[in-house]
Amino acid sequence: MSDGRESPTEAVARLRLRSCRDKRNEDRIAREYAAYGITANLVTPGLVRTEVMEDMPEEMRRELLDRTLLKRPAEPEEIADAVLWLADERSRCVTGAEIHVDGGLSLGA
Repeated sequence: MSDGRESPTEAVARLRLRSCRDKRNEDRIAREYAAYGITANLVTPGLVRTEVMEDMPEEMRRELLDRTLLKRPAEPEEIADAVLWLADERSRCVTGAEIHVDGGLSLGA
């Protein structure tokens, strides 16, 4: 963008690179601690309805929502639900997983 802010495409690319780094670390941690019965998983939110999203330039917000399959931001409670499920006994055999709570943004709509 000419005003020095990153474009929505640049923002998504930066977040995907960060997610790859986080995923490599999460894989390493999952392997290292599995012998102790400790699981390690990664929850990767997309656009979430927060004050930060509301402060985002309208053009950027609109472009990100257009790239999201569900065409809406996640609610904070939806992110919390994924984390709570991973912390629950019912997910005790889940480790090394990456859960995208992003309405399909990570699929590159």
